[in-house]
Amino acid sequence: LVIGFVMIIGTTPVITGNVVIDDVEGLSFIRIIGIIFLIAGLLLMAADIEEKRIVMESPLVNLVDKRVRETERSDCEILIDADFAKYLHDSGMENLPNNFFGNYKHEITLGVYDEMLRRSGKTNQPLVPRKLVNYLMGIQGTNVVRGYVPTERSERIILEYWKRFTPQGKDSRNVEKFMNSGDMEMLCYALERRNKPTFILTNNYSEIGNISKRLLMDKGVRVFVIRPEEIFGDS
Repeated sequence: LVIGFVMIIGTTPVITGNVVIDDVEGLSFIRIIGIIFLIAGLLLMAADIEEKRIVMESPLVNLVDKRVRETERSDCEILIDADFAKYLHDSGMENLPNNFFGNYKHEITLGVYDEMLRRSGKTNQPLVPRKLVNYLMGIQGTNVVRGYVPTERSERIILEYWKRFTPQGKDSRNVEKFMNSGDMEMLCYALERRNKPTFILTNNYSEIGNISKRLLMDKGVRVFVIRPEEIFGDS
């Protein structure tokens, strides 16, 4: 903008008394370049304003922004839980805004992906319709975390926290189910990232939320839970 303004002003014909100082040869060309700089500057500024407006309008991005410093945002990862996808389906919210995740990396672990499509023994229906799963996978930037295998140490830590701090952990009959769950996989993944912020979108606060809170308090693991009502309100 400044360059364009200077080039235009500097090549504008000057009126002095009754005399108009005509353009020197080549000044018209410089003036045209100045106009191009001016227009380009205005377009870039408008695009920057629009980008900031879009990011600010995403409730999820706002929630993440409040919990991490700007310098850490490139290291953030957002994990989508199966029951968050089920919440979207049950609430009829199967089309998220294009800017929902902003510029944050968002992923579905392989275990969660399998949970979404696993058919129930009672209804023979998947937890989440394939159409919605395909939609989530089609959102720009969504990846499936493949090839990730939690370490035995991570599994022991998460299992111990599950037994101590969740109501489900009080019943030993639930151990096998939890060990093979997407919840275990996501929590181990977050544990192994340690100081890098990990956000889990889930409606299962009694397990994932309680464990995440204790991991942050006891071990400084940067894992945070965001519930649907925090994003969409209580409706």
